[in-house]
Amino acid sequence: MLCRRVMLFLLVFLAATMHAQTSCPEARLFTVTSSCKVPYEGPPQCRPDAPAVFRLVQPAGNNILVVLDACQSVTWSFGDGSPDVTTAEPTVTHAYASAGVQVVKATINSAGGSRSQATAIFSAAGWFDLSYIYVGDNWPTEGIDPAVQFEFERNTTEGSADMAYATQPDDANVGVRYPATVGTLHFGPGERFKSVFVPLLNDNVYRGPALLPLRFSSATDGYGVFGTPPLLARVTIEDDDLPTVRLSADTFRGSESAGSVPVTIDIDGAYEVPIKFYYHLYGEKWPSPSWKPESGTVDINAGMTRKTFNVPSGLVNDQLYEENRETRLVIEHSASA
Repeated sequence: MLCRRVMLFLLVFLAATMHAQTSCPEARLFTVTSSCKVPYEGPPQCRPDAPAVFRLVQPAGNNILVVLDACQSVTWSFGDGSPDVTTAEPTVTHAYASAGVQVVKATINSAGGSRSQATAIFSAAGWFDLSYIYVGDNWPTEGIDPAVQFEFERNTTEGSADMAYATQPDDANVGVRYPATVGTLHFGPGERFKSVFVPLLNDNVYRGPALLPLRFSSATDGYGVFGTPPLLARVTIEDDDLPTVRLSADTFRGSESAGSVPVTIDIDGAYEVPIKFYYHLYGEKWPSPSWKPESGTVDINAGMTRKTFNVPSGLVNDQLYEENRETRLVIEHSASA
């Protein structure tokens, strides 16, 4: 009787085990992604000095994590000679000790016996990136700042590496706002930061703000460059040669009925782009029912040396006799139009 009970228990146990094995789903399709920094070109690059998170995601490209069944596990091989890691989670963390291009393989193991694999190429190489642009207290200004400093960094201080840089050869500002600048930064052992200095050219012609783009690229195998196409560091140069705008006379006369006063200004200095200025009309001692303040802008085309325009007088045409009064006209520079 006891023997029959034991046999019956074993049969029930085996049946339950077989049922559990056959109920595990087949390993599904998946892809491998990571938290590694993604360059503009090439595979994602994992920093040797920081751990990366690798993930199993659905192959639709929406980065939704694969949900593993309770009877599934994942074995990870990182390609750098380190021991494989088996986990029940769809994510794993791994830090590379040295640079190199690695093939990362993930294998989903099912208790039912099925297996599926996905591989992806990740580079544990070094990388270059723009660290900072030193421009002083404000935007770099021609005639005030002698140069713009672009600082670049690499992610490791081990070994040596080179990074190439150049201004845009087809840029119309080359030779006018700054000289053509081409070279290679050499990072020696222990060096992480290097700077490029682009001189600013000074003249007496106002051309308005200008963009200074600096292209940079890797000159060492195994290193990548990060950024958005076309891999440019950009900064705006301000121009200090704004032309002088002055009133052609000390006094301009108008009437209450006319509603405006013709004003003539003289423009001194060379400029190749349109400019504009603001004007403000003040009359602090005037009673408000008889006068109101006025403001506006005046556009000046490139090359003009004199311009006449009408400024609203601010006088209220109220049909009342009032004594002659004076107001102040203030002119302020604006940026190029």
